Order: sequence, then structure tokens, then C-alpha cells
Amino acid sequence: MDFFQHQDNARRRTKTLVFYYVLALLALTVALYALVVIAVALTDPGYAEYLEQMSFCDPILFFLTMCGVGLLVGGASFFKSVELASGGGNAVAQQLGGRRVSPSTTDFAERRLLNIVEELAIAAGINVPNVYILDHETSINAFAAGFSPNSAALGVTRGTLDYLTRDELQGVIGHEFSHILNGDMRINIRLISILFGLNLLVILGAMLMRILWYTDMGRSRSSRDDKNGGGIKAVLLLLGIGLYIIGAIGMVFSQLIQAAISRQREYLADASAVQFTRNPGGITGALKKIGCGRVSSAIRHPNSGEASHMFIANIGGVSAFANLLATHPPLADRIRAIDPSFNGRFPEVLYPLQLNADDLRQHPVPPISAPPEPKTPFNPLAVLGQIGNLDVRQLAVASVLLEEIPVEIRNNAHEPFGARAVLFATLISSEPEVRNQQWAMLQQSVEPQCLVLTQKMLDRLANFPVESKIPLVQQSLPALRQLSPNQYRTFRQVVENLVKADGVIDLFEYTLRGLLLNDLDVHFGLTPQNPAKLSGIPTAAAPMIAVLSHLAHAGHTDKAEIEKAFKAGLTEFGVSGFLQPQSSCTFANFDAALKKLSQFTPTIKKKMVAAFTACISADNVITPREGELLRAICATLGCPVPMLEK
Repeated sequence: MDFFQHQDNARRRTKTLVFYYVLALLALTVALYALVVIAVALTDPGYAEYLEQMSFCDPILFFLTMCGVGLLVGGASFFKSVELASGGGNAVAQQLGGRRVSPSTTDFAERRLLNIVEELAIAAGINVPNVYILDHETSINAFAAGFSPNSAALGVTRGTLDYLTRDELQGVIGHEFSHILNGDMRINIRLISILFGLNLLVILGAMLMRILWYTDMGRSRSSRDDKNGGGIKAVLLLLGIGLYIIGAIGMVFSQLIQAAISRQREYLADASAVQFTRNPGGITGALKKIGCGRVSSAIRHPNSGEASHMFIANIGGVSAFANLLATHPPLADRIRAIDPSFNGRFPEVLYPLQLNADDLRQHPVPPISAPPEPKTPFNPLAVLGQIGNLDVRQLAVASVLLEEIPVEIRNNAHEPFGARAVLFATLISSEPEVRNQQWAMLQQSVEPQCLVLTQKMLDRLANFPVESKIPLVQQSLPALRQLSPNQYRTFRQVVENLVKADGVIDLFEYTLRGLLLNDLDVHFGLTPQNPAKLSGIPTAAAPMIAVLSHLAHAGHTDKAEIEKAFKAGLTEFGVSGFLQPQSSCTFANFDAALKKLSQFTPTIKKKMVAAFTACISADNVITPREGELLRAICATLGCPVPMLEK
């Protein structure tokens, strides 16, 4: 099953989730209707007689009850979904008590974690996510949250850092990257919204009983003996208990959905972690340590229940929610799926690791026993097969690339002030005339200290290979997300000015700009995250013709070669059209076309990627610059292409 099939399956699971949610609302409506009927009948004997005449069916009361459930449960779910839509994975991590790790941290354990995350993200072709630590959780657990691969957030518990070796930590992060790449995160966030709504009835019931208890404690004895007051109190108490019980039923219903959605995905994520790292001992070692009773995977934060399906293991520990309601398969079964020789014994005691500077370096990837296949000309199917399917070779390329980035550049890319200078230097042209224009723009827009650092970074990047520029942007994003909204608006305008300085479209430069700003615009709330809602090849034809025209002109100067590349892409996509003249290949047209294409469903995007690859490789060669251009365009569409081998 490929990346696009996983994405489509995730969308179908979302529809199934909505179906079960409607069923849960109907079940809650019926149960609450019965409770309201009993409460009204107890307070009004005349209504009991009327109800008996109506065969215990009061359509008006049922309709009002249904509206009440819809407003309470549905409204709460909608409110939670809006809240999460604005904050995404970062909001989930913060609500679980997560502390965002600074990209420039010098703490050994945190630095080791960030190194692993950067390595996997750049190998997979996605933006480096924000990383959070749940400092008050001493267990071993982790989660990934977000709406798309380029807007994800990763969280780990303090125990995960304290007890896991680098290989085991890499296995856990590889497991979470599987959820990121397979489209699991969007449905996970929607499930949080559903749980929040269904939890509301339990909360309201508990609040009502608590109010009655404290009110009763404050009354005099004569007040408590009042018959009318006692009758009302009894009805309200019944209502509170009923709401609590009905809400509990709703929670059980939701946990059944959680279990149905998440169980099988955990086996897939474990297998993917092995595929990504070529090291079965990493993920199995982590799962064995989770099985240690003194450490476990328990999460104590009060908001953890509604996010239990997001974690790598049961948040109640190894014995929680056994059988039917367990959100995860048994640990022993998961370990045996990778290591059949596992005897079922977990460690009795774990001790925190003592880390040092040697643990911070990018460790070499285990060698591959089989020789690499001989390189052949690129074809669309080869690229499609790589999307969302990391292997150890891409991880090795990313590891080497990160090691080759000069320490001074890497350090600056990890903090907001320096990251701005690194990105400005990356966008400055090698053409003297254009560079002078860009430098004049910078002098008018940024402070002198930033100019000095930009010049310094420019000198360091003089011989920087083109295939390293996209990863450098990805590495800088966590630091740039720490800018204030005002700082970001200024930074954004400077980036736009640098890209448009010469008035001539450079696709690589412009797509690099898109990769950078698309991520940050969503983070700073300037652009909503558009869900995939468009379908149909004819609908995508016009923007595809525009993008393919840009690619054909950018990759060739000979008219015949331009036509050949354009037709190759058009044929692969399955539409007909005419090559746009180079005069029509403007910044605005290219940007508008890519934004339109980003809204299509995964099935259509699969054909898009094949068409882009066919266009770029029409001459049977993909240069490093063309390869990174392809990766950047696909990243803006939410289709991460892994590192291409050197």
C-alpha cells in the first residue's frame, strides 16, 4: 500500500468516524429522552397520564431532547475542533502539558532527541516538526499530532528521554513518523473533538451532583425538610446521576471507536519504524522497557484520556483497558510481530541513562548487506514508490547531509535571529546585478546586526551544494516559528522581496520560498489549513497546465525539448492542453496554480506527482537542482518525497 492509498484510507476512516459519531448522538438522545420523561413524570402526575395515552412517545419532547443533545455534545465537539484547527498539533501538545523544546537547546537529552527528529524529517522530505516534552510524566510514551505532514508536532515523556538508548528513541520517533506519513493524525485530532463532546455529559452530571451536595450542606435542617424543595432536589439529583451514567455510556462508545481505529495502525507503525531504521532492536527494545511495571506508559495529565489513541502505548499503563476497550494491542503481541522469539518477559527495573556529548552526533546508519541497485533514469513510478516510504538509504543520506552542514550555520539555523540570516543568505542570488538589488532591499528592511550576520552566512554558503538548501530550510523552520507575529510579517516581506528582486521566475528559488512560507503562514494564522476537497482530473487540468509549463521552461532552453517535457507531463496526467508562453509564467500564476492543486484529494495528487516527474525527467536525467525542485513542489502539496541518493 502506497502513501496515497494510506491517505485515502485515512479519509475513509474519517467518514466512518462521522457515521459512528451520529450513531452515538442518537443513542445518547434516546437515553437522555428516557431520563427526561422520567424526571418530568415524577414532578407532574398529569404528564404521566398524557404520556401513557401517547404510548410513552412524546415527539415534541424527543425533538427538544435531540436538539439539546445536538447543542451540548455537537456544540462542544465543534468548539473543540475549531480550537484545535487554529492550533493543530501544537495545541494538542500544550493541552497535554508539553513544553516546547528550543531548537538551540544544549541539554544532552533534548539535543539527542532533536537530532533524531531532524534526521528523520529531512530524510522523509517533510518540514522539521516542533518537539515537546511532557516533563511531569516519568513513564515511556510518545505521540504525533497535526493536520498534515508539514504541520505536525511530536511529543515525548520525560521517561522516554531518561530510559531509552539512541536506537530505541529512534525506533519510537520512527513509529510516530509512520503516523505522520500515513495520514493518521487528522483523524486522531477529530477523534479528540468527539471525545470532548461526549465527555461533556459526564462533566455536567458531576457538576450538578456537586452543586446539589454543597447546596444541601449549606442549608438548615428546616430547609432540607421542605417537601417541595426535597422533590425538586430529588429530580435534579436524578438528572445529575442520569447525565453522568449516560455520559459514561457515551465515553465507552467512543473508546470502542478509538480501539477500532487505532489498534491495527500500531502494528503498521511498528513495522514502519523497523523499515525506516533497519534496526528491529530499536522499537522492540523500547516496547520491552514500556512493559517494565515500575516505569510503564501511564500518563497522569487530566486531558490525556481524550488523546489516548495518539500515544505509542496505552496511557493507563500495560494493564489498562484490557481486551475490548484497549486502544493498543498487547505489548507482547506487538513485540512478537517483529521478534517471534520474544519470551514475554519484561524488565523488572530500569535505571536512567547517563548521556554525554558522544550521544549528540548523528550516528551512522547500519550498513546494508545487499549492494545498492544500479542507478537508472528516473521514471514517475519510481518516485511515487518512494513517497511516504522511507528506507535506510534515505536516512543515511540525511544523516551525512546534516553532518556536512558547517557547525556555525547549523547553530544559527537553530535560533530565530540566526535562522533569518541563514534564510536570507540562501535566497541571495549568485548574479552580481541581482545580488546588489537584493542587498539594497535588505539594508532598507532589516537591522544592521542581521545584515552583518547575513553577510557572514553568505560567505559560509558560497560553495553550499544546491541539494542542501531545501534541508537547510526545513531545519530552520522550528526556530522561525518562534518569531513574534510582527517579526514574522517583516521577515515574510523581506523573503518576498528577495525572491522577486530580478523580476524573472527562478522555480527553485520560488518553490523554496513556497515551502518556507506555506508552513509559517499556517503557523502564524495567516492561511487556513485547506483540507483535500477537490477531485476530478478535468478540474485540475488548468492549474496542472500552468505548473507543467513553468517546469518545462525552467528545465530547458531548446524549444523542442520544452515541448517534449511539457507533453510528457501532460500525457502522464491524462489531459490535453497547450504549452503556455514563457511570458505567462509569472510568480502570481505559478503560486495560484500550486495553491489550487494543494486542495485536491490524494488520488489526484498521485497523478500530479507522476506528471511532474515525467516532465522533469523527459531528458532521462534529473539533476540535483531538479530533484530538490521536485521535492519542494511535492512538499507544498503535502506529498513528501524522501531524500534522493547522491
